[in-house]
Amino acid sequence: MKIPTLTIDDDTESFFRNISVYEQFFSIGANGRFINYLKFMNCLINTAEDVELLCENKILHNCLGDEEVVANMFNRLRDSIALPPNFYGDIFHNVNEYWDRPRNRWMTNLGQNYFNGCTFSAYTYPADTKLVFSSSLSPEVIIIMAS
Repeated sequence: MKIPTLTIDDDTESFFRNISVYEQFFSIGANGRFINYLKFMNCLINTAEDVELLCENKILHNCLGDEEVVANMFNRLRDSIALPPNFYGDIFHNVNEYWDRPRNRWMTNLGQNYFNGCTFSAYTYPADTKLVFSSSLSPEVIIIMAS
């Protein structure tokens, strides 16, 4: 799943409110897609740490500087809009179904705790070194593999 980057600046909240009002009162057959997008983003954003994580993954571009302000903005938006039937319900269902599988939780935990950055390099470097020195590959192939 890919979520496009959303830039948050001084005018974002008023823009979101205006589009939400327009969609609630004037859209015909649009299924409230923008409001559902806001609802989806609000499910992802509850705290400043959530905003920071979304910024790190280039889902949000925070021009306001303070993650807490962005989190509060999304929480306030939720309070002021009427919620139509959920357009992203299938995504919520698929994510929850994926996360409920024990193997997926185990793999996520394994990846976050054991295969990140320095730790993974520290564990794999001796194995890589042994593989290179014990292989019967020519030096040219080893140099190409290393670069």
